[in-house]
Amino acid sequence: MTIKYCLLVFFLLKICTAKIAIHVDVGGTMFKTTLFTLTKMDGTLKTLVESMESGDTGPIFIDRSPEHFNLILNYLRDEEVNLPDSEEDVREILKEADYYSLEDLVEQCKSKLPQDPSYTLKFLENDMDLLQITTTPEKAVIVFYYPVTVHGKVRWPEDLEVKSFLDKYDDEYEIYFKRAQMTRADREEWMWSIHKGDDRGDFKYHRHNFPKQSFITLFEDSVKAF
Repeated sequence: MTIKYCLLVFFLLKICTAKIAIHVDVGGTMFKTTLFTLTKMDGTLKTLVESMESGDTGPIFIDRSPEHFNLILNYLRDEEVNLPDSEEDVREILKEADYYSLEDLVEQCKSKLPQDPSYTLKFLENDMDLLQITTTPEKAVIVFYYPVTVHGKVRWPEDLEVKSFLDKYDDEYEIYFKRAQMTRADREEWMWSIHKGDDRGDFKYHRHNFPKQSFITLFEDSVKAF
């Protein structure tokens, strides 16, 4: 068997393997793509495919939202993608790109987002993050639990000017924001917790309370009372 023949067989096998269809189940939604697409770039998907047994065509289950997975696949196919104009969508895609370890797409998303060097909001993604920052804080911690509407929008309190607020309290407190797990009835409600050592205080503000209340006034009262 000549070297030329072996090389020919190798390339034919590679071409055939690249065209093998792979099923990917992302959060309950099924996608069909090829082995070549999933292994084209280094990252989570390539690692998952390489861990499969020979001849296995899936489905590979990924416990993520399927909303932006088509965009992820298109990026793998073309090595570029047109990002939407919506800042919220780009932030969601950024999270997915980070999860799938697609570094170039991460940078593309970051460059699309507005840059404001004057202040940075610190977000907690899960309860483990919350536990970590409140267990042994170097200074007092405030965590704001913000509501999100059915359309995915955050309703900020009318009298909360974020930059001024951070400028006033950032030296005294570590301030974090965490998406609240709320019922439909609670979607207008902001809550916050104050942590000092082993002590914790919980407070809330509802934009439709009657008589109408000021978020800033309630917050300042909670700080004084704690």
